[in-house]
Amino acid sequence: MSRPPKDASDAAERARYIIATSADIEQIKVAQSVLLPLMGLSLDHTAEAIGKERHWVSRARNRFIRGEPIGTQGGRRRAYFNEKQERELIESVIFENEIYRHSQHYPTIRKLLAARLDKETKRPVAESTVTDMLDRYTQYFVTGATWGSLGRYQSTLIELARANYKQRLANQKTGKK
Repeated sequence: MSRPPKDASDAAERARYIIATSADIEQIKVAQSVLLPLMGLSLDHTAEAIGKERHWVSRARNRFIRGEPIGTQGGRRRAYFNEKQERELIESVIFENEIYRHSQHYPTIRKLLAARLDKETKRPVAESTVTDMLDRYTQYFVTGATWGSLGRYQSTLIELARANYKQRLANQKTGKK
């Protein structure tokens, strides 16, 4: 027989409030990891209901009960650049790609970005890093999409990137941020 869930009356009220008001799916799942066991579900059944692993439910529930902020795990621990610098780098590479576009053998955006990263970091950068950067950049415009999944719509994203880069250059000339 499993243990009864911890007394989490204060946490239960906070969890109900989050479920009622939040639009963030991760916050709602954490709140459910608190409320469902209080309603009699085991951690295994709770995990199955919210689509997470049992250990995730346990850890998220305990963190919530202790009052720790939701969503503190994950992040950009070993990132080469902050998000803004990363977007600016990718936009400049896409703009640079336009210069090479008229030559017979122009490099791809992926190859140009890899070369620029190698130069900026002063060491070789893995292909997966380039892919992850392009995927993050794509999600800046299209939530849930990846660079590879855009297919024929990559040209639209490239046009947006060029426009952002040109606007940033114009703002730098006029002194705006």
